[in-house]
Amino acid sequence: QIGGFGSLSYNVTDMFEVYLHGDIFDYKVDKDELDYTHSLATVLGANCKVVKNLQTRVEVQLLSNLDYKYDTRFYLKLEYSLRRIINESTGGEGK
Repeated sequence: QIGGFGSLSYNVTDMFEVYLHGDIFDYKVDKDELDYTHSLATVLGANCKVVKNLQTRVEVQLLSNLDYKYDTRFYLKLEYSLRRIINESTGGEGK
């Protein structure tokens, strides 16, 4: 099935970013029902770099379906990214 996604973000500083995401897909809002209906998910969040390659993310997510049922979720995440940069130099003569 096809859904839609939109996002806005703003860098407050080099270390702090706020963002707003919105998408529409088939989310299961009510855990007691088996059907999935089109639901709009709205996420308001902030991302803060703690130290190099370590950041924390805070999100509040609101799910709302067409039957006006709501589900609010709160996330606090710590993310660590490990990057390996390879410097490769080649040399030689062409003839």
